[in-house]
Amino acid sequence: MTWRRTLVLAGVAATAMTAAAALAVRDDGGMPRVAVTVDAAHPGGAVPPSFLGFSLEVPAVADYAGSAARPNLALAQLLTTLGAVQGSPVALRIGGNSSDESFWAPGAPSRGVRPRTAHYLVGDRWLGRLAWLARVVRSPVTLGANLANRDPARALAFSRAVRDALPHGALRTVDIGNEPDLYSRSIAFHAGRVVVRHIAPRARYDQSRYTADVHRYAALLSRGLGRDPALAAGGFGGVAWDAALAPLLRNERGRIRALSAHAYALDGCPGHAARGKQLRRLFSDAASRGLADGVARMVAIGRRAGVGVHVTEMNSATCGGVPGISDAFASALWAPGALFEMARAGVSGVALHSWPRAPYAPFSFTSSRAGVARAHARPLFYGLLLFAQAAGHGSRLLPTQVTTDSGVRAWATLTRSGGLRVVAVNPSSTSAARVTVAVRGATARPAVLRLMRAPGLRAQHGVSLGGRAIGADGRLHGRDRAAAVVPAAGRYAFSLPPASAGLLSTASPAGGLGD
Repeated sequence: MTWRRTLVLAGVAATAMTAAAALAVRDDGGMPRVAVTVDAAHPGGAVPPSFLGFSLEVPAVADYAGSAARPNLALAQLLTTLGAVQGSPVALRIGGNSSDESFWAPGAPSRGVRPRTAHYLVGDRWLGRLAWLARVVRSPVTLGANLANRDPARALAFSRAVRDALPHGALRTVDIGNEPDLYSRSIAFHAGRVVVRHIAPRARYDQSRYTADVHRYAALLSRGLGRDPALAAGGFGGVAWDAALAPLLRNERGRIRALSAHAYALDGCPGHAARGKQLRRLFSDAASRGLADGVARMVAIGRRAGVGVHVTEMNSATCGGVPGISDAFASALWAPGALFEMARAGVSGVALHSWPRAPYAPFSFTSSRAGVARAHARPLFYGLLLFAQAAGHGSRLLPTQVTTDSGVRAWATLTRSGGLRVVAVNPSSTSAARVTVAVRGATARPAVLRLMRAPGLRAQHGVSLGGRAIGADGRLHGRDRAAAVVPAAGRYAFSLPPASAGLLSTASPAGGLGD
């Protein structure tokens, strides 16, 4: 749970829109016209399996999953629904600040040896809830190991216990530490109605100490775990320590086989900007392409060493999110673009960070009178669904150019079956836009348009995607409202209402319109 991730590339990316405003025109009614050109002849990299996932704080596992007697079946179905849309199970990452505040104590509670910073005792009951969730959702799992207490033996015992409890091969990665560049800082903040306090685990901590600690952990964990799971380093709260990763990877001689990155669009920590200013920032290029450009630097470091980068924490804002933005429809319109840019940067996956009652949590749950969990998909979850429909497993990103003087942005993919997907997002709360899509290198085929809509940018309820909505059981309900779009002169044209997103889906060469 990053506290203060600065968008250092905001100024670099803010003017790097894919369009030149001077070239844009408006129709007679003043509606902005948006010209989208998609190059289907030069597809880029494919979206990896289980690209979308969720990062849960350690205590959130039990809070979300329920008890053995009353498991949260609505959560399992909600995650399964998203996994089915993206064509592969959602990934789970267990970590955050709490991973460095947790103490593995199986059996009886541990007394007398727990360090002062270990706020959460983790034992067999917790392990059972994680194993149940991973099993029913079929999730690949990343586990955060406590680096702050400098006890690699306990981290090894914890990792082994989790690996043995999960389905065979489900534990893919062990992250060594969480945001170690912030170990010397204490902080307290409100996240909605929740007060979060974190005591600095180290009075002093620098890159040299971090490198030495990782070496000790990697040596013991690699001997005790073998090649699987992979060990990951990084997971910094800022960018200042990124330069330490290249020599660290060289020195570890293949023991570190993954890098972890954190990315937050806004600063939601104490002293953040006014909400109106934050909303404008959320829809700037800095909050999508600029965010991904920061991670791309780590991707370049990883590629030179032959290791991949997973964004193990991402969300709209730090410190649990900004109320009125992170829990509103604005976050749903932000998410697809940020995810497209992360995929374009070459990361292996993105985990949306969450914990109960946090403003940026993509879901929440209540209980019926009978004690049955009821799912409440927040607006952000619909933004993830939209991305998953457009960029499922195996989809290939297409070069896309947008010409407009509005804030509309667009991205495109080619599905595994050869269908075209174009996502266009209109963040304006007042102006509709007329969108025209031209496709190079592909035959124009019949298409359908599905809209993601809500009563407004600040709406927390009433969200739909193609006319459908997530029910209390975690499934999509309602009639699919896909409007036909007939190409004219090789171009597709449609209107995008204010505060909405559209998904244009063409038929694949073998048929299957908008599948």
